[in-house]
Amino acid sequence: MKFTEKLKVEILEMAGLEGLSPHHRKEKNRLYKDQEKWKM
Repeated sequence: MKFTEKLKVEILEMAGLEGLSPHHRKEKNRLYKDQEKWKM
């Protein structure tokens, strides 16, 4: 039995979102290397 069946959940719609990351690989990698910018 699937997890969703145990909870009696019905999935009505699914959406896939790519976000900005795949199109800005260089910029993301540059930010990743600067760990100071990731701190909150």
